[in-house]
Amino acid sequence: MSANGPVVTIVDVQGNSGNLRRGFIFQSGEGSGSVVKGFTIKNGWDREGGAIACRNGSSPVIEDNIIVDNTAADAANGEGGGIFCEDGSSPSIVGNIVKDNLSDGEGGGIFCRESSSP
Repeated sequence: MSANGPVVTIVDVQGNSGNLRRGFIFQSGEGSGSVVKGFTIKNGWDREGGAIACRNGSSPVIEDNIIVDNTAADAANGEGGGIFCEDGSSPSIVGNIVKDNLSDGEGGGIFCRESSSP
């Protein structure tokens, strides 16, 4: 959680097609005690979830962030430029600004599959 909010607290992931980087990943069943709050997350680039990925039943809180200019790209179609969820993950996604994210597959902003229920 940032102390000063998303306008001041910026996570510039600095990813690109030759340098895959993601802002945050939850992959071990994390629950609501795991919180991403009050950040600008930008310039993430990965196959799934340029800014944030939730896997394996992870259900963090993603709240009051600005998720902007992230990319999901892959030779077989990237998914979820901003936020990606799979494998029964159920994150709480509240009060975020999700804009100008790209995917060469599905879900430029947010993409969820495989029994995920955000």
